[in-house]
Amino acid sequence: MAHRNINLSDYFDRFIDSQVAAGNFRTADEVITEALRLLEIRQPREVPKLIPEQADLDIELGSLSDISALMSQMQREAQAAESEEED
Repeated sequence: MAHRNINLSDYFDRFIDSQVAAGNFRTADEVITEALRLLEIRQPREVPKLIPEQADLDIELGSLSDISALMSQMQREAQAAESEEED
């Protein structure tokens, strides 16, 4: 498994600690892994051509859109919190 050192803002450091303390994740690694998994889902991808029997794409894209909106909202809230800390 690869090891990587990263720098986090105080806000995200506390957020990760709170997720672990709340029992939502066992370790900080799990929090980061889940965040990266959601980011990976959010990234636009080329949609393969589907045969009509497999085309439930509207439902899938709808859920990806919801995740994208949630991630955007979380990012805005994090930036606002960081701005408040700097003041």
